[in-house]
Amino acid sequence: MNSTTDGLDICKDVVGQSLEWIETVPYHLKTAKEHMEGVAAEKPGHYFVFDPQHHRIVAEIDTTTNHASS
Repeated sequence: MNSTTDGLDICKDVVGQSLEWIETVPYHLKTAKEHMEGVAAEKPGHYFVFDPQHHRIVAEIDTTTNHASS
């Protein structure tokens, strides 16, 4: 993962593999969530926003079909 401390990292949890880094966005949670949701809408999966400065996940979404609400 190409994590930096210059922003929030958007990553995809790839089942059976390691994490896939998608992009880094400036430290603005709303913007990071919007980017994550856009990526997840195009390519379903489990995505999260990681704050490397505080070493924690600050948002996540799972758009796989087996987790979609009915």
